[in-house]
Amino acid sequence: MELMSTFLICATCLWVLNLAIYLYESASKTEEVEKKELDIIKLLNLNHSQLINKIDGMLGKEFESFLLRLLERFGYWGYQTADSGDYGADLIVFKDGLKIVVQAKRYSKSVGVKAIQEVLGAVKYYNADKALVITNSRFTKGAYKLAASGDVDLCDRSQLFDLIVMARGDNQKLSYS
Repeated sequence: MELMSTFLICATCLWVLNLAIYLYESASKTEEVEKKELDIIKLLNLNHSQLINKIDGMLGKEFESFLLRLLERFGYWGYQTADSGDYGADLIVFKDGLKIVVQAKRYSKSVGVKAIQEVLGAVKYYNADKALVITNSRFTKGAYKLAASGDVDLCDRSQLFDLIVMARGDNQKLSYS
């Protein structure tokens, strides 16, 4: 009987410990989500030239995170993929029952055909419905041609900043240079 009581006490302690860990992790995740929301609000409140400079100076993962938060403002939800082995998708987002793979390219040069090829591979790997490549730069003619034949949506610098303007609620256009 004493062994059974000890077992029940240990099991109860483990359950309470697991509950405490779960509650702590949930609170941490909530704080993380709130911090990320504050971060995008701070970014969106920068003046136009500060915002452009900030985006152009972001690291790849920062740019991906920014794009995810931006897309969330338009009703998408999703997640960033792993740093390596992402099979051509930096983000997986969902909206209106569609699964969309997103390739984020924070470049100083034009985005070429390779990015389109990668995201087309991601469509198959992730069994996605659509593909999107977003850049703070521009696309080459070859990229536009392959994207059109592969049904890949492209969002270049000017379109990205138009999205930012809509997310901010501005009525004025940004200068894209």
